[in-house]
Amino acid sequence: MPASPAIQLQQVALQMANEILEQAVNLKPELQEIKLRQAQIEAQLESAHLCHQRIRNFRSEIDGNLQCPGCWIHNETEVALTPISSDAKDDLFRCGRCGHAVEIQVGLP
Repeated sequence: MPASPAIQLQQVALQMANEILEQAVNLKPELQEIKLRQAQIEAQLESAHLCHQRIRNFRSEIDGNLQCPGCWIHNETEVALTPISSDAKDDLFRCGRCGHAVEIQVGLP
């Protein structure tokens, strides 16, 4: 003899509730990833906002040393560029901190 309609509905409701709870458990890691990505995006937006302020204060040369634009724009840090040897006619420089390479054109094309 089948269970009463009330008991059958209780069983369906219990099954639905269990499925929803199982989905919720699986959503927690996804939500953590979304929050992490949100924090990364917010940091990028803040950095973009700050770069406009930082460019106003960028000094391309300090005490005769060319300065890394990347270190200044990203971290507001003054780091001298180091000349690197090259066969090119233009001068090449690299930042020892961030690794950013810069090519400085010299003379006429």
